[in-house]
Amino acid sequence: MRFLTVITLCWQTSSPGRRALVISLVVTTLIWIGLLAQMWWQPIVADDELVYTSAVNWPNGPMRVNPPLYIYSIRLGFAIFGQSVGSARLPGVLSGFVTLFLIPAIVILALGPSERTHWTAALALWLYALSPLSVQNVMFIDIDTASLTAALMGLVWLWLKVESHPTWQRILFLGLAFALTLWVKLLSPFLTMGAVCFFYLLQRRFAHFLESFVATILGGVVFWLTFQTTFTSRYAFGYTGSYFSRLNILDPENVRFIATVFPQGVGVIMLWLSIPMVILLGAAW
Repeated sequence: MRFLTVITLCWQTSSPGRRALVISLVVTTLIWIGLLAQMWWQPIVADDELVYTSAVNWPNGPMRVNPPLYIYSIRLGFAIFGQSVGSARLPGVLSGFVTLFLIPAIVILALGPSERTHWTAALALWLYALSPLSVQNVMFIDIDTASLTAALMGLVWLWLKVESHPTWQRILFLGLAFALTLWVKLLSPFLTMGAVCFFYLLQRRFAHFLESFVATILGGVVFWLTFQTTFTSRYAFGYTGSYFSRLNILDPENVRFIATVFPQGVGVIMLWLSIPMVILLGAAW
């Protein structure tokens, strides 16, 4: 009873924006649970099958080109719930719910706690939660559409959280978090840290730029050392060259690749934009 009394008092004394955010979190979580329950038994596709086979046969089966933290999480699901497609989907689904809660947390940290910020966080939450892409992606047994989003969002949350901390804490915490995200996937975390460094450059906050740059180097070194001291060092890094080679727009093959993939990507996004999403985007604009 005392617990319920405290909850009631907190609710009565909270602002309308905070109440809206709490209601939004509860409702979107329930919506996701309902949608995922309906989609849980859908068959896996080719890319899912490749990752699933890698996890089942790890470490002797087909090897994925990304660091294996995601594979480890699937193996943990196998150990707890038994080997099945549902167990393999759990890391992605849980990551999706983590992202669901990280979005309002990041908005509040970025804009500061206020009535307007809570309404903005609620709107941002609905924009993410109502996108069919968000729900569908967490069902894929794949790093990019599952764990990577939560990992990068967590990195952004930590960056904002420690921004007012002492210098050594910012470098240490951000560097270790960056190393952890590299264990999820290579290259993408570098883009996130690059955006952080560029943000400080635009604001002429050169001390913070230097700290973020040092944290990036620290995280890269920590990742490399931990990576090399495990049996996973037999992964080849040569595949990363293919990604960088596509940056050469003077290569006719790369131009054709971009000209083909970009319109397809835009078309897919437009296809998945629902009426509620269009309304919310219009309200946000």
